[in-house]
Amino acid sequence: MSSSHSFLLVLVVALSSACEPPSPFVPPDFGEESLLRTATPLPRESYAGLEGNYLLSGDAHGFGQRVVLRGTRVGLSLFGNDNGAYANMRAGCSDGGTRLVLEGYWRHSTGSDAGLVRLFVEGEAIASALCAGTTVPSRASLRGNFTDNDDRDVGSSSTLSFDRPLVPGTERFHIIVHSGCRTVDDCGASENTIEAMRLVEGMGATGIELDVNLTADEVPILFHDDNFSSRLVRGRDCVGPVNEFTLAAVRELCAAKYGEAIPTLSDALSVIIDETLLTRVWLDVKQPEALASVMRAVEEAQLRAELATRDVRIVVGLPDLDSLETFVSLRGSRPIHCVYEIEPEQAVSAGCAMWGPRWTRGPSTDSVRALQSQGIEVVFWTIDETDFIDEILRSAGPNGIVTDRPGVVLQRLQEIGVLAPEFAL
Repeated sequence: MSSSHSFLLVLVVALSSACEPPSPFVPPDFGEESLLRTATPLPRESYAGLEGNYLLSGDAHGFGQRVVLRGTRVGLSLFGNDNGAYANMRAGCSDGGTRLVLEGYWRHSTGSDAGLVRLFVEGEAIASALCAGTTVPSRASLRGNFTDNDDRDVGSSSTLSFDRPLVPGTERFHIIVHSGCRTVDDCGASENTIEAMRLVEGMGATGIELDVNLTADEVPILFHDDNFSSRLVRGRDCVGPVNEFTLAAVRELCAAKYGEAIPTLSDALSVIIDETLLTRVWLDVKQPEALASVMRAVEEAQLRAELATRDVRIVVGLPDLDSLETFVSLRGSRPIHCVYEIEPEQAVSAGCAMWGPRWTRGPSTDSVRALQSQGIEVVFWTIDETDFIDEILRSAGPNGIVTDRPGVVLQRLQEIGVLAPEFAL
């Protein structure tokens, strides 16, 4: 083969590979080696008996020494500070309810490292009580192994030793994950999709921020950019301004980066209410002209939440004065909550339930205290770096943080231990 032919062959292969759609992260699992296949699921009421702050020793693939174990809707998750590390595990009982195992996968949200984790609760008495659904104080120790994704051997032993309970009031601090999860972080789903919403509790989130755009036929959909492009979507003909596509065209021509459907706002809110334990939803509405349709969807979702006795509050994000004035004119006496992102005084005058300052303006401690004294929550956005998370927690004492690293915020919250007063929307 001539050198020119060789070059063309390499070029064709490279172009073919470049055109292949990206594939999301797929969590590893134990398969036939899973001990949970023959185990009885741990009663959900027993999750609280394992929650707490733990000291981690041994080879745990970069979690750091101080970690947090917390229950989710379907299992328990472990969160470290280093590398944005977290693990999602399910729990099961065997041997007549005397052995309790936690089993699942771990990953670094700041990179591609991932693998398997299997932990056993030490102490037959504690395991038996938890398996029986008895509420016991969190004093457990766990021992087991973290392995590489490519290495299914037992590996080095790791130990989680109970240190102290979760900081009182942890459940009322809003850890709001940004856009569900960023596609570039490869959490296993594209941002602003139904699939991402089902993952974020296992990443440490208690709330979610979603980006809302409007179609040509005035249907609010979840999408960040003003234009469809290969940055966030698949589809040869899915190119151009979002507001020039009808919902039917979006469904026919467009898919999220990993192939998921681009959801309507109404469908997304229904999933959050029916299928998650998330308690806050921040809607980042991209244009003032979308507010009327968004507010109708919010009213319907709030009624759905009330009927389901779900403690979930939806706040409409207002990034500028035009949006604020439009929202106030449309709201009237309707009980729709807003979060204003600019000046705190305008959040008060507009009757917003939340002020959302950008973290780069600093802790703004005086403004935070003034708004909290009036029953207005303060949630800073969007903070990912540990040093800045610590500074805002220590100096501002906010009611929440928007972040791409919800597990890190949870772990730092436990270390700092500072919580703002509780307010009900």
